[in-house]
Amino acid sequence: MSQNAMKRLYLMQVGSMPEYQIPIVCYLVQTGDGKHILIDSGLPEIMPEGESEFENGQDVIEQLASIGLKPDDIDTVISTHYDIDHAGRHAAFTKAHYVVQRVHHVDAASNPRFAANRPQWDQPMERIRLVDGDTELLPGLLRRAGMCRDINRCWCGCPKRGRFYCRLTLYPSARALPVTSRTTVATRTPKRSAPVR
Repeated sequence: MSQNAMKRLYLMQVGSMPEYQIPIVCYLVQTGDGKHILIDSGLPEIMPEGESEFENGQDVIEQLASIGLKPDDIDTVISTHYDIDHAGRHAAFTKAHYVVQRVHHVDAASNPRFAANRPQWDQPMERIRLVDGDTELLPGLLRRAGMCRDINRCWCGCPKRGRFYCRLTLYPSARALPVTSRTTVATRTPKRSAPVR
């Protein structure tokens, strides 16, 4: 197994959309060579005015602390897209490099949909890696162009446990749990589920 291959995966529920009973989740990937990769950062600490459809849960930074990590320990933040429920805490990871689809990043700069969250996702360009389409970021972690050409999905593969889809851009599974001191590792490839209603 390659040293930089995915070794461990944490699933963190950081909030929800109560009206639809949809959890807001992030993933943390730990690699064999000690890297920490965050897939999305969840909701902002303080919700902007008018964002009443979301409810904060245990913040991603609190959950990282529960496993002994600080924001500066995160090497890479994979940003599926810049909506407030996916990129709400990006600015907290000041030492991380960001990975995002080029067409999405360019569009977000002038799209009013992403304006309220701009202070989170608008990081210095020397820390942003723009990708075009499907990109293997490391063995077992594939960054895919998503439902739209500018939104991403991530496929992850755990050694001896199979490949699965990190459902960040579709409705996530209602079984998303907060991270605990125990390792939460993906153990199988889940079947595609219908949206939570």
